[in-house]
Amino acid sequence: MSQIDLSNITEENYELIEQFYIILTGLLSDGENEFEEPQLTIEFDSFDSELMISNESDYAVVLNVFVFGYSTTSEWTEVLLPGDTIFILVTNVDGLDSFDVGIDIYSEDDTYLGYTSQYIESKFSREFTNKRPSNAWFFYAILRHMKTLVKDIRIVTKKDIQSVLDQNMPIAFPTETVYGLGAKIDDIEAIKKIFMLKKRPLKNPMIVHVSNQKMISSVVLNIPKDAKKLIKNFFPGPLTLILKKKKTLNSLITANMETVGIRMPSNKTALKLLDLIGQPIVAPSANVSGKPSSTNYKHVLDDFDGKIPLLIKGEEISLGIESTIIDMTVNPYVILRPGIITSDQIEKVLLKKLGKESKTIAPGMIYPHYVPSKPLTVLEGDYDQIRNFLKSKEGSIFIGDSLKYKDIPNFVSMGEGKDQLIINLYKTLRSLDNYKGEEVFTHVVDHRGYMNRLMKASEGRLIKLSIEN
Repeated sequence: MSQIDLSNITEENYELIEQFYIILTGLLSDGENEFEEPQLTIEFDSFDSELMISNESDYAVVLNVFVFGYSTTSEWTEVLLPGDTIFILVTNVDGLDSFDVGIDIYSEDDTYLGYTSQYIESKFSREFTNKRPSNAWFFYAILRHMKTLVKDIRIVTKKDIQSVLDQNMPIAFPTETVYGLGAKIDDIEAIKKIFMLKKRPLKNPMIVHVSNQKMISSVVLNIPKDAKKLIKNFFPGPLTLILKKKKTLNSLITANMETVGIRMPSNKTALKLLDLIGQPIVAPSANVSGKPSSTNYKHVLDDFDGKIPLLIKGEEISLGIESTIIDMTVNPYVILRPGIITSDQIEKVLLKKLGKESKTIAPGMIYPHYVPSKPLTVLEGDYDQIRNFLKSKEGSIFIGDSLKYKDIPNFVSMGEGKDQLIINLYKTLRSLDNYKGEEVFTHVVDHRGYMNRLMKASEGRLIKLSIEN
C-alpha cells in the first residue's frame, strides 16, 4: 500500500493558546481493495501540552504512539474502539519547550493505514527559557466509551463504589456548592483521568475533600490554632483551607506546590460517599474546564455521559457557587477565592483582619472559568440606565433578578433575590443556547462571590452606564 498523506493541519491562533487540529484524511486503498477512511481526530493544545485522539469510526483502529522529548522516549500500542478517546499529557512542571509525537495507524485486522507526526513547540514554556527541564515526562489514559450509571445515594453500595475504584475511574457526586468529579487521593490513574476528562491544566491544583478530622490529619503537616477555629465554626461547609501538605501527598494534586486545599462538604450525599470510600478524595467541579460548573446531575451528563461509570444523585446542591478559599500559610491570611462564607465572618471568628488578596495560585483562580456559549457582558447602572442601553441591543438576551428587571425585553429570570441568583447562576449560563439572541447582558449584584464568578463568565466585560447612556 502506498504511503498516504494524513497530516493536513489547520491552525487557529489565540492570544496565548495555539492549537493544532490534525485531521487524518485521504482515501486508503491497496490495489483493488479499498479501506474505509479512519475517522480519527487528533487535537493538540500546546498551552497545556495535551494531545487528544478520538475514534469516530464504526470500527476499531490500532495506534502505535511515539513520544520524544528531552530524556523521554516512549512508545505504546493501543486499540481504539468506536467512541473511545486517548488523552496524552506531555508536560513538565517547569514548562516544556518541545517534543515530537508520531502515530502509526492500523486497521483492526492489522492492515497498515498510514502515519502522521508533528513537531510541537510550546509557546507557554518560552517563559521558562532559563529553567529548561532536564526530563520531559508524560502520562496517558484511554477513556473507553461506557454506559454512565446514574444512581441514588440511598441505593449505592460499597460494591458499586469498589467497582468504579477497580476501574481507576472518577465518580461524579453532588456537594452543597456544585457537583464534583472525585477520585481517591492515592489513585493516581483516576486523578489523571480527571485532568483528561475535564481538559484541566496541570498547573491548576485540586481541593481534597474529607469527612472527619483523621482525614484532614492524613494530608496536612499540622493544623494551626486558627485553622482549628475555622474548622470548628465552618466545617462541614463551603470553606476551603490552604495548609502545608504532607510530602506523601502526590504533587499532581497540588500542582507541585507545598500546600493543599482541604474542605469538608456539608452535603449528606458527599459525606456518605466519603465514608463509603473511607479516605480523602480529590474533587474539582464536574464540568469541562472553562464551562459553567454543574449544579444538577443533568449538567454532569451533558459533559461526561458515556465517559464516567457512575454519577451519584442524592441531596442536591443548596448554594450554587464554589467554596471560599483562605490561605492560612501566609501572614496575614488572605482570601484566594470569595464564596458564600465572607471575610467578615472569618474575621469575626479569628478576631483578626485578613490581608489583601494575593496572587497565590489556588483552585479556580487561573485559566478561563464559567464561560457560557454566548458572550456575556455585565452592566453597572440603575434600571432606567440598563433599559435605555438595551434599546440599541435589539434581539439580545438579558438575564437577572425578576424582582427588578422582569419588564425588560427578552428577559430570562434567574429567580427572585440574591440567594436565588447565586444558586441559579450556572444553570442559567448553561441554558443560554435555548434562547434566541447572540449577545447576553446581566446586571451587577452586591455579592463578592457571585460577582467573582460573573466577571469570569463575562471574561471581564463590564460596562459602567452613565446618565448619558
